[in-house]
Amino acid sequence: MDSRPKGILALASIVAVSAFILKRSRTPKKSPNASGSRQEGAEESKKPAPVEVCRVKSFVPGSCKILARHMYDAAAPLLEIEVSNDDLQYDLRPKYIPNKQNTDEPPVIYLDPQDPAFFDRPLDNPLLSCWILIKNTKYAGGGYVKRRLAEEMRRQNIACRLIHPTKCDLLVSKDGLEDVVYSGTKIPLPDCVIPRVGAVVDYFGLAIMRQLETLGVKMFNPTPSIEISRDKLYTHQVLATNGVSIPKSVLCKKPVEYELIRRHFGYPVIVKLTSGSKGEAVWKVDSEKDLKELMRTLDDNTKPIIFQEFLAASKGRDLRCFVVGDKLVASMMRIAATGFKANVHQGGTVKPISVKPRLERMVLKTAKLCQLDFSGVDVLLDKPGYKICEVNSSPGFEGLEEATGIDVARVMIDYVRDQVLKEREGGGRRVIEDPEHIPVQEDHAV
Repeated sequence: MDSRPKGILALASIVAVSAFILKRSRTPKKSPNASGSRQEGAEESKKPAPVEVCRVKSFVPGSCKILARHMYDAAAPLLEIEVSNDDLQYDLRPKYIPNKQNTDEPPVIYLDPQDPAFFDRPLDNPLLSCWILIKNTKYAGGGYVKRRLAEEMRRQNIACRLIHPTKCDLLVSKDGLEDVVYSGTKIPLPDCVIPRVGAVVDYFGLAIMRQLETLGVKMFNPTPSIEISRDKLYTHQVLATNGVSIPKSVLCKKPVEYELIRRHFGYPVIVKLTSGSKGEAVWKVDSEKDLKELMRTLDDNTKPIIFQEFLAASKGRDLRCFVVGDKLVASMMRIAATGFKANVHQGGTVKPISVKPRLERMVLKTAKLCQLDFSGVDVLLDKPGYKICEVNSSPGFEGLEEATGIDVARVMIDYVRDQVLKEREGGGRRVIEDPEHIPVQEDHAV
């Protein structure tokens, strides 16, 4: 045991960390893109302000004060934040976004560690464990949503692990029902899972989710909700049946009945595939000639096609409303740079908006009908009123945090923590019943 006084030990620790920071700041390094590559379902925002290496202002025992830059405004003042001394070794690039709708609320804080080992450190006594089901399981190279969620989980003492759905193997039998094998190794079940697979989830991914739900793992969002939201027509069927206003739509398959489209929609008309996100697989067609040309370019004749009325009042604009549980957390208007697609991923811009109670009720009803815990509800503008366009089960929120300064990641993880702990109090994970063994009758025996 070290016999030196505690004060000397603390001073030695501070000197060591200071030397590490000084060494790193003297090492020339190519500045990475602070936003990173795009996360599944995430909205891409405008290019952030340049970021320097982490600047330490002061040390206190066990932690230190560092300076964070505004994520999108290089001229904004630096913000002093506190982190642990241990965090400094992971090449932090701290940023903040002030809350634009309520200045009394704390800003978004994003440490943005460049060393992915920051996320892989085990927690001593985690409150609970959570998987993020996602196809890109690397922290390096960006992915705003997964990094923000993982960082917030660590802040709240929740163990986080990125899991690729196709690397899981399941054994469906009584003896092996509780086994999940990942990359050839049996791993313990988590308390909960956040699927970030979006509209592209396949049968295997859904099977993994159903198995975990069967074992009592809490899913945010549950499998039935993803089955609804991944299918645009199914979503519209659910909403229309329950009195939610949607654009007029029809499902067709090739060969298309052009007379039907001309009679019920006219031109321009919106053409979509039944699944897709980020503004992909959506076209605005201005004439029957253009429609015929588009049909020739779509190779797969087996996939159904959705035709939807074009709402001129909403051209190049829509609203994105982010719902967590039964609460509308944040809303923004998306404005297209060119063309009719307002997705930020397609180069559009964003601005915060207020939402009045009637529209809020419509949005919350939509999320509830789709059985979603987390959802991005896209709303179109029409002269008679609002219409629900789509519902996203893996919504991005980079553009939303930029527009509003609302800490969406914190709200999501607060909700996850509260729901899992509430379920624990109610008895925890379900118990799998033993199967009944019925002896074979003599006249049935081989």
